[in-house]
Amino acid sequence: MFIRRVTKHDKNTKQSYHSYKLVETFRTDRGPRQRILLHLGKELELPEEQWKQLANRIEAICTGTSNLLPCSDVIERLAQRFAKLLVRKHSTENLLFTDEITVKKDIKYSSIDLESFQTSHARKIGVEHILYETFKRLDLHKILKKQGLNQSQIDYAAATIICRAAYPGSELKTHFYLQKLSALDELMSTDFSNLPLRKLYHISDILLENKDELEAHLDSKENEIFDLDNTIVLYDITNTYFEGVAKANSKAKYGRSKEKRRDCPLVSAGLVLNKQGFIKRSEFLPGNVIETKAFAEAITKLHYQSDFLVKPIIVIDAGMASQANIDWLKQHGYHYITVFRRKRKEPPDGGEWVEVKTKDNNTVRACLKDCPELGERHLYCHSSGRARREVEMKTKVQTAFETELKYLEDGLSKPRRMKKYNAVLEKIGKLRQKYNRISRFYKIDVTADENGDAKNISFKYQSGKINTEFNGSYCLRTDCYEIDAKNLWNIYMMLSNAEESFRDMKAHLGLRPIYHSKEGRVDGHMWITILAYHLVHSIIHQLRGHNINLSWQSIRNRLNSQVRVTSSAMCEDGKMVHIRTTTEPEEFVKEIYRGLGISQKPLCKTIAKM
Repeated sequence: MFIRRVTKHDKNTKQSYHSYKLVETFRTDRGPRQRILLHLGKELELPEEQWKQLANRIEAICTGTSNLLPCSDVIERLAQRFAKLLVRKHSTENLLFTDEITVKKDIKYSSIDLESFQTSHARKIGVEHILYETFKRLDLHKILKKQGLNQSQIDYAAATIICRAAYPGSELKTHFYLQKLSALDELMSTDFSNLPLRKLYHISDILLENKDELEAHLDSKENEIFDLDNTIVLYDITNTYFEGVAKANSKAKYGRSKEKRRDCPLVSAGLVLNKQGFIKRSEFLPGNVIETKAFAEAITKLHYQSDFLVKPIIVIDAGMASQANIDWLKQHGYHYITVFRRKRKEPPDGGEWVEVKTKDNNTVRACLKDCPELGERHLYCHSSGRARREVEMKTKVQTAFETELKYLEDGLSKPRRMKKYNAVLEKIGKLRQKYNRISRFYKIDVTADENGDAKNISFKYQSGKINTEFNGSYCLRTDCYEIDAKNLWNIYMMLSNAEESFRDMKAHLGLRPIYHSKEGRVDGHMWITILAYHLVHSIIHQLRGHNINLSWQSIRNRLNSQVRVTSSAMCEDGKMVHIRTTTEPEEFVKEIYRGLGISQKPLCKTIAKM
């Protein structure tokens, strides 16, 4: 084998360019001939005097022989990549060992040296298989082609989205996964071994530019496939934090972090979902966005971009249930269900209580009452499980508060501890502020001696006041008069779908943290995560229809047990045989494949004898 550089001239531009090919010389009855084994591309990062060494190393890897002289790390890396491509190119495609397909006897039946048997190039394929099938089922390749992307860009887009779900992280992490860990390029009949990192950043920009078209397409396609119910939509906002200051990003603002990262700038994402948890619209907002201000714009945008026969019922949580938002919904003809933000209280007497949930030692009861002065209905709810948790939390806080007061009191009689009257009062004030949920129920007295020191601290818990609160209760408000108490409660509980979506995107799809700083890159990172969520949620929704209730993390962990691997051995005739095959799936993997209705063994067996 040797490497040849071929020079070609473009007649239109009058420019010349080079390409590199791996060539083999062989004997025939008419004399020696040459044939091209592999195209190595337009660039070869190796000086010409080392080409022969590279060709020899490629031949050694493919034939199972060893080199007399060691080669450099650069040559070894290039040789391993080109040898893999060479074996793949010269493999017998679709070679299945069944009675239906006849294969050559010298390949099907061969004696091998067991001492030479080895396995290599193991790559994950199970999770990539179901994600790529879902990518095609949602016709994402078609809409990308319609938007003007060429085949290479479509491949890069598919790889970026799929890797965000299979191996969450930054573009750098995706680049490593595609080249070192995944068999996705084999599934897609392409090659990512020489993929430039800049291509992944570029495809992120392209996907973001086509966000509106992709979002509308996914909304329509998911409605078509899963027959979704869009009569109820949920809206919520979450945020994630930057690793860095991101000064150049206008959306990077300090605000209330949902991960308690007050030391980092934030960026927010608003999601509109239907009751099955499918994302219908998304928007990217500053980290200090006021949730009530972003609400009206998002709902208006959703309505005009969706084909609603009737306006949906809007379900929002307490963070956006301001009176201004409620008034806006009423003015624009939307029905709503949300939490009543006023201080909770016991329901009026005479209401009829109905049981809306009984599960895991938790009973939820609800009482529906009309409120004519506000033109709406109030659903008073009481959860026994929530009441127990509130009592436990209050007891824990109460114990901590009394412990600190006791420590302060004991210090009055010990050396080098706080004793000054004013200092003690200041400390008690800080404790009251720290434990403000419980401290208001305590009466605390401090007496001073003639020297201005605190002499005694006494505190008493006024149990009568705290018992007047209605533990475990909350109140919902709505203007839907045709829905009964149980259905109202069930509809509001659908907000857990939004919370579950946020958890999936943050914990399992790489939404947090964000390592980019430029606004476009940040928005692109978040948009790729949302596209990955569309694939993941489509899979989870379909599996739930077959009573397979697994989280995405569980699905991913199970499917990672199936890999694509190359087995090589020296045959009796001195040639090396390379068998590329997919491992048999375990039973728990087969169950997932059956639920999704796809092949249980992605990619067939291929054989190359060299």
